[in-house]
Amino acid sequence: MVLINCHKCNRVMMDELEDGTLRIRTRILLARLNGTGVQAVCPQCKKDVQLPFDLVPQHKHEASHA
Repeated sequence: MVLINCHKCNRVMMDELEDGTLRIRTRILLARLNGTGVQAVCPQCKKDVQLPFDLVPQHKHEASHA
């Protein structure tokens, strides 16, 4: 089970549903497409929280699967 809390206020930022789907509990994500990862902005205290995955631009994803 994945559960990530804000380090400052302890609010749940991401959890895992029964079917294995990850649910992100914020509306604001910061993603840099250079491999440095994804951060969620805590809606309560506005602290950036590192999430355990990265985003890949679609054109790079398609090229790696060609």
